[in-house]
Amino acid sequence: MTKEKPLTDNETIARLKNQLEHKEKALHLIQEIDNIRDQTQNLVPMLSSIVNLLADEFNTILCLLALADQDSGTVELKAVHRQQQTESDVSRLIQRELVEKAVHLQQVTILDHNDLIGQFDLPDDLYITAVPIALDPKEPLGALLLARRKKPFSAADVELLSIAEQHIDSAVIQGHAH
Repeated sequence: MTKEKPLTDNETIARLKNQLEHKEKALHLIQEIDNIRDQTQNLVPMLSSIVNLLADEFNTILCLLALADQDSGTVELKAVHRQQQTESDVSRLIQRELVEKAVHLQQVTILDHNDLIGQFDLPDDLYITAVPIALDPKEPLGALLLARRKKPFSAADVELLSIAEQHIDSAVIQGHAH
């Protein structure tokens, strides 16, 4: 049985600084989403603002939000933030192929490149994360998809997106009510 070496003071301070930075990012994200929700009554402008916020926060080339129609269940694209240089194939694939799958996920998921998009001619340095939006797992509201190049999504990103989803779902409900 190996005994873990105790952290030095500098290592402890560095770890605590990282934890504090993560908590500050989470708080900032919550505040921004709540401000958008509180200041915008109409659903589509509210969702567009949230998508723009997330695209900036996570440095994505593409961020989209789709909602399931309340009556038919059909998934409809509601908001997109796309960098101008985003390849049209990437945009088309993400919008059509993956959003349906993302709506039915149970948690924020870093999508496996080979399993989901390996049959398409897409860059190897493309990373996609799906965020299902739901108040109740049995009744999905929609999903977010975020794509970026060169930098994979981290466990900290997944945690921040999970926190964001907890506030986005209430924004969706509020937007539907108005």
